[in-house]
Amino acid sequence: MRILILKPRVSVAYYQVTVPPLGPLYLSAVLKQAGYTEVRVLHPDALGLGEEEIERELRAFRPDIVGLSAITAEGRSMHSLARLVKKVSPGTLVVAGGPHPTGYAADCMENPAIDIAVRGEGEVTFLEIVRHREAGKGFDGIRGITHRSGGRILAEP
Repeated sequence: MRILILKPRVSVAYYQVTVPPLGPLYLSAVLKQAGYTEVRVLHPDALGLGEEEIERELRAFRPDIVGLSAITAEGRSMHSLARLVKKVSPGTLVVAGGPHPTGYAADCMENPAIDIAVRGEGEVTFLEIVRHREAGKGFDGIRGITHRSGGRILAEP
């Protein structure tokens, strides 16, 4: 199971110092501790990557799951990255998490390229999503997510 965790670019103009993406790094650590070895974290702002370079990374790594961790200032970029992932690899599961999906899960689910929005702390939840995907199970019953199921959008408690 190849998992790529992407930190969207800041979508609005304001002064910001690029800092280590702690949320994605926590997710990576939990996944690796659970035995998932093909986990990468990609921070385009820190690396100065544009869309073409990100697309190359997606094609080279071929992730089964892409996690997008976004604050609201990164919301537009999150949506754009989700569409890019689905363009490159339509079967890849796209999971949005972080402060923006927590507060605006409905906004995330308006984008058909986002399959799941994680609300609240995501380390345990993301691991459960990965395990469900690996086992070929659906996502009904995973606490703290909003997702598509049977043509409907469901918000699990």
